[in-house]
Order: sequence, then structure tokens, then C-alpha cells
Amino acid sequence: MSDGPAIAVDLGVTTVAAAVDVAPAGDLADGRTPTESVEPVDVPLDLAAVFVPADGSALVTGAAARRRAPADPSRYEPTPRLRVDEADLLLGTRAVGVAEAWGAVLAGVLARAGPLLRGGRPRHLVLTHPAGWDAGRREVLRRAGSGLAAELTLLAEPVAAAAHAAWMRPRGAGGTRPAPLAVLDLGARGAAATVLAPSAQRCGGARVLARRADDRFGGDDADELLLGHLLSTLDEDAPAGDPADPEVRREADRVREVVAATTLADRRHRQVLLDDVRAAKETLSDAEQAAVPLPGRTTAAWLSRGELTDVLRPALRGVVDLLAETLADAGTGPEHLDGVWLTGGGARMPLLAGLVHRELGVPATVAPEPRLVVARGALVVAREDEASRRGGAARAPRVASWAATATATATARATATATAAPSAVRDPAPGWLPPHPGPLLDPPTVELPPAERAAPRPPAPDPEPTDDLGPPHDDTAWVTPTSPGPAGPAPRGEDATAPGAPVRVAGDPHRLPARRPRPPASPRRGVGVGAVVAAVLVVLALVTGVVLGVRALGGPTGTPTGVGGQVFVAPVGWVAAGGDATARRVLLRPAGAPRGTDLLAVQENPLDAAAAEDPERARAQLAARYEAARAAGDPVSGYEPVARFGERQVARYRQDPAPGVRVDWFVVLSPPSMVSVGCRHATDDADTRRVLAACAQVVGTLEPAG
Repeated sequence: MSDGPAIAVDLGVTTVAAAVDVAPAGDLADGRTPTESVEPVDVPLDLAAVFVPADGSALVTGAAARRRAPADPSRYEPTPRLRVDEADLLLGTRAVGVAEAWGAVLAGVLARAGPLLRGGRPRHLVLTHPAGWDAGRREVLRRAGSGLAAELTLLAEPVAAAAHAAWMRPRGAGGTRPAPLAVLDLGARGAAATVLAPSAQRCGGARVLARRADDRFGGDDADELLLGHLLSTLDEDAPAGDPADPEVRREADRVREVVAATTLADRRHRQVLLDDVRAAKETLSDAEQAAVPLPGRTTAAWLSRGELTDVLRPALRGVVDLLAETLADAGTGPEHLDGVWLTGGGARMPLLAGLVHRELGVPATVAPEPRLVVARGALVVAREDEASRRGGAARAPRVASWAATATATATARATATATAAPSAVRDPAPGWLPPHPGPLLDPPTVELPPAERAAPRPPAPDPEPTDDLGPPHDDTAWVTPTSPGPAGPAPRGEDATAPGAPVRVAGDPHRLPARRPRPPASPRRGVGVGAVVAAVLVVLALVTGVVLGVRALGGPTGTPTGVGGQVFVAPVGWVAAGGDATARRVLLRPAGAPRGTDLLAVQENPLDAAAAEDPERARAQLAARYEAARAAGDPVSGYEPVARFGERQVARYRQDPAPGVRVDWFVVLSPPSMVSVGCRHATDDADTRRVLAACAQVVGTLEPAG
């Protein structure tokens, strides 16, 4: 391996950020931990653009590429990362592979970092990528970086950002287990929100809990909005006594011509104007006013911080909504977060941090240069990886000090896992749902319409009065969407809602509540058409009541729902909230709470032929998957191969993915399949009762379709 420095490159949509760890490689003799030895030095930022010269010479990258673009825009690609799914880029008359274009951009980064690399080859190159990239996209990135360093690692961007957060804020001795961390990245072409569970053992071991991305608003869109605002104010510069001054009109028309960019010269001028608007936006992070030079005018236009706030606030609220929705997907709330870290160029706007704090109640942390957070965090991960391969994993970093009280077995398992990690290209953190067949070992997530806010989960709404179910009860604390009647009090000293225990109900569990008493009939005033109609309505009501009564006596009420080859009765008050027919998965949420923690997941996992014939073999496979997940560090516990829930035999275990959140899992053998039912809820008693009651109906009514 080369003894040169390590370098990390964050290949963004429009900008390339990089940092070099100039600290020497090798074991540490001064007692410092691997993360304490990282010495990042930033490489100058540049554009991720590519230009193909007409003479067939080498690709031109970065700012030099943009300077040549107006002469022939067809040979210019400003955002190669957005073209990752294409086989080739047609630039002018030349077809350029995406990996080739990225390779040229990376070579330019190494050239700019030459003095820091001491003219040699890096020992380690870390390339970051969005957390949602699949194996095909990561392979394109791997090919682009192949051969540029002695070792190549791919790393998800939010994991690198979380590593930087842990590196900047190490926990002292006696600290508690790290709480979830949120990373909100506002780049040039969109926003991405990620919620992660930090690792106790290392800075770079964070696990992605949930993520969302939205390309409807980014830094470039902010620049265009501000430019549009400036255009709308051009006529306001006319002298007070003559609002239609011809000179002012000519100047305004010239600015609009530049913005329209119909000629080569205007295209150049428009880019300069956008750069000036962007510079003014950045100036307003510290100043109250900023000047924007306008083409064709001797005086500049002025932009105030108040104007910037008015123009960008609606769009930035949408970015905060994205973070709130991601928190809901992760099954946690802002009050449970360790913090919110803002990254990307848009993070430099104080307005964004202020909106996060006001809307979610969590202060946002912004690094001095948020565009370099991911690259610096990637260097921390690289240093930890190198130390673990040299046997340095035994020296716990400061961030893991809370784990000193853990058992020796858990520590040994974590160390063994870190030592056995592959040293080549790293896959991103595991997702929520593992490959099936097998149980769901992570809390389910669901994509929901972005217009709905997540915020803290609102209280459950009162049941709506209907002719069939009667009026709402005065006390809804013990009424669940599933229980047709009120649950009786638990015996003293017994928790009637413990996982695996049946939900207690007073009286006949299959009988609907009494119908609303009807007022006494008014005295008869003669027979006529009205009386006949009334008689017909009474007969229809009686027939409806008989039918509903028979249906209620026949079993739980709700909506028959299919998942794969299975069917169950979804509880009253719970509605479909997504899923995946290909993966045989259905998700349910309370009808009155489209956001929040409460969620049911039902997934069918086909058994192999031998397990379908032998229930004990199927249970053994389930137990093996559970133990493998536990050994890998998943927060699962309490496995029982045989338990009772929903009046049937199940296997069960629980999962604690975040503080205040629990997922109770019940696995039903329903040959030829094994069905996992996950019930996610907050840990308070009311939430536990409500969700487990609904879960009991799903488990109890589950059966093969047909």
C-alpha cells in the first residue's frame, strides 16, 4: 500500500468538494485514538462540469469547462451526476461514458490536491454518494475511481456527515447511548433528509433509518427566485416624478434580454448575473444588504435580507417539511434527536436553520463550511477503517465511551464484526427491510404524500358517530380502533397489553356496541304517503341491523385485505398507507394520523419446500435469522419461538429502533408461507394498547386466501 495521504471526494451534482488527511498513516504511539489523529485539509472547491473540445483533446473539467460552454453548449455537461443512469453522454459529436466523465473530474481533483498529496499516489480514496444509490450506480462510481489510489472505498453521504458530527462532538465518559441524528442536505439541485442511528463503537458506523429526497428546490432554484424578484423590482427605480422614464425602461429591457439569453453574449452575461445573485445571497448570511451589478446599468440593484426571507421562506418551509416527514418514516420525533446537521451550500442561509429550530423545536448545527462536511467525515471513516485492519479497533474512540458498561460479549461481537469488514468497496448502510424470505428485522417505512406535516404525533381523534357503531364514548383512552367494546380493567399487578398477551374486552368480544337509542315515535297523525315511507325506512333499518349483527357475531369487523397469498381483516380505523406488492408487503396507519409512530406492517415470506412441510424447520430458520440480526448489532431482543397472541400460536420478538419507539413482531406460520406482522408504536401505555389491539386482529384473522 502507498504511504501517501488519504483523500475523500464528495462528487456533488454541481460542485466537487474534497479534503486530504495529511496525518501520517500507521499505528499511533502517542495514545491518541484513530479519530483524534485525523488532520483534514480542504482542497479548493470546483465545479463538477465536463466539456469536450472540438479538436478531440482531453476532457476539460470544472470552472474551465463552464468558461468554454457558451461557445458550444452541446459539448458541455454541467451535472454529470444526474446522468448516472445513462450509458453514454453525447457531447457534441463524441459519446463519453459516465464513468469516463467522472474519472476526468476526479483526476482534476487530484491535480488540485497535488501539493497536499506530496506529488504521490493517495493511499486511500473515499468517494461518497447518495444513500439511495443502488449497486448499479455505485459500480459506475467505482469504475470512475478505479486506479486512482491504492485503496478505494465508497461511502453514503449521510453516514459521512454523521461521522463528522461524532468527530466534532465526542461524548465524554459516562455518556448515554447516542440518540438518532438527522442530516438535512440542501444542494444545488435538491434536498435530501436522512435520519441515522449513530454507532456506539465508532464515528463511521451510523445506520440509515429513513431517508427522503426532493429535487423540486435547491440552491440553483433559490438563485433563480431571487433573480426573478430583482426583475420584478426594476421599474421601481424610476424617478419619483416620472415612473415611465425612458432610460429606466431601456435599462430594464436590457436586463430582461440578458435573462432571456437568446444570444451567445447574453448567455455569458446571464451566467455572470447568476453568479452575482449567488454571491449576494451568501453575503446576506452576515449582512443586511447586498449589491447585485446589473448588465447595461451604471448602478447596482440592492437586495435586503428581508427580501431574501420573503422570497425563499415558502420553499425552505417545504425543505423543513421534508425533514419532518423523514422523522415520521423513521418512527421518531424531533424531541428524540441528538441534533440536526445542515450540509450542502444551502445550509449557509441562516433562514434554513431558523426554520428548522422554529418548526421542529431542535437547534440546527451548521459547520463553518457545510459543503465540506461530507468529505471531512469520510476521512474520519477512512482512518477508522485503517485502524481496525491494523488491530486498532480495540482502542475505543471517544464517541463510544458510553459502551464501557456493556457486556464483554457485546464488545467482543462488535470488535469481531469491525475486524471482519471487507476492505474493498463498502456497500451503504443496510436498509430497513432485509431480503426475504424471513422476518422483517427493521421497522417498516412508508412513502406518503409530502404535503402532510409530520411534527409530533397528534392525539388520536375521537371516533366519529355513525348509525352502525353508535355515538362516541366520553372516554377514548380505552377505546381502540379494533375493540368493538371498551376494554375492561386489567387485574391488579397484570399488564393486559404486554406483547403476546390477548387484549381484554368486556362482554362478548364479537358484539358491536349498542346502537344509538331512537327517540320515541310521535303520535300517529293519519295514514298517508309519509307514513308508508317511514314504514319502509323502519323495515330497511331492521334488516340492516340484523345483517350487521350477524356479521358482528361472525368475526371482527374491518376491511378484508390481501397480502401475497394471505388475507386478513384490517381493523376499523386503520387504512392502507403504502406497501410493495412485489415484496408482498402491506402497510397500515390509523386513519386519523397519517403521520407519526403508529404503523402496522404485514409481509408474506415464502418458505422453501422442506420448511413448508416441517414447521420445526421453519422455526429453526426464523431463529437463525434472528440470531444473525442480533449478532450484527440490530436492536432486537426477547425472542420467543412459541407464544400466544391474537388467540393463535406465533413466534415473537421486539425491536427498539429509537428512544421511545418500539416494534413488536409476531411471526405466523401459514404454509406455504411465513407471515411477519410488525406493530410499531410509542412506548407509553396508551399507544401500546391502541396499536397492539389492532395488531391482535391482524394476527388473529390472518389466513391463506381462498
